[in-house]
Amino acid sequence: MKPILHHYWGSNYAEKARKILGFKGVTWGSVIIPDVMPKPDLVALTGGYSKTPVLQFGADVYCDTKRIADELEARYPEPTLFPGGRDGIADVIQYWADGALTLAGGRYLIGRSHENWRPEFHADRAALWGVPVDLERMARSAERYRQQLVVYLEWITSMLADGRHYLLGTKPGLADISCHHILWFLETGGEKATDVLQAFPAVRAWLERVGQIGIGTPGEMSASDALDVAQRAVPASKPNVNAPNREGLQQGDRVSVRAEIAGRDPVAGALHTLTTRHVAVSITGGRCGDVVVHFPRVGYVVARAEAS
Repeated sequence: MKPILHHYWGSNYAEKARKILGFKGVTWGSVIIPDVMPKPDLVALTGGYSKTPVLQFGADVYCDTKRIADELEARYPEPTLFPGGRDGIADVIQYWADGALTLAGGRYLIGRSHENWRPEFHADRAALWGVPVDLERMARSAERYRQQLVVYLEWITSMLADGRHYLLGTKPGLADISCHHILWFLETGGEKATDVLQAFPAVRAWLERVGQIGIGTPGEMSASDALDVAQRAVPASKPNVNAPNREGLQQGDRVSVRAEIAGRDPVAGALHTLTTRHVAVSITGGRCGDVVVHFPRVGYVVARAEAS
């Protein structure tokens, strides 16, 4: 079954997913979604999740690039995202890169070149974080985030200091793709944002090598066609609830899953998966029929939900 990526081309997190698809050599369906709310087709598919990107296999829907990476590794094990073995190091780098590194890079970029984004974009992201739009404050804070970004670029330089081509050795993997996407995003701001990279030639050379991975083979799809795919399919993932668990939850219990940081409406449904790495809920009805929506455990809160 061909994967379908719901994304827009300017998203750095979507670039991470596209790079993983390219690394795996996958042909995939490309559904372009709005970069701001409302996103009616996407939330119809996910039950409320609205961040970018989302990966779809039939009636199984994968949210957050950490969960997307796990699924693509499981479905396409070669070449592996973990060439040195999955010893936790790549996962830790991914968590840092998607969090602190992306926060510093993104806020430096936006602070330095906020005029490159329209007011609706700024309003949407401010609402996501629960703060008012304040472009002057963003511009003032850019230098503070630059200072953090310089430290992080020194860390990456240290990882490459022995002449290795990639962060964890001679082959690229998840660590490289995770660190690449926000530095790729700096190009959006032109020289005003990429200036921070000039003092780091090893990082620039590494970025070029990771960029050569490509994005696989996308083919355009409409959102309506992708929803039809979900409607016609049956979820292929098997229920897997670890029992006992600290939450005291069982398969079928009604739960909600929400992002810990920068989230909108939670996704509520019947508990389908609960492990140390993953959580998923089944949602029923609507435009897509029965689908299972998957998340990573890291970065998400699972709680009982009242019956509707």
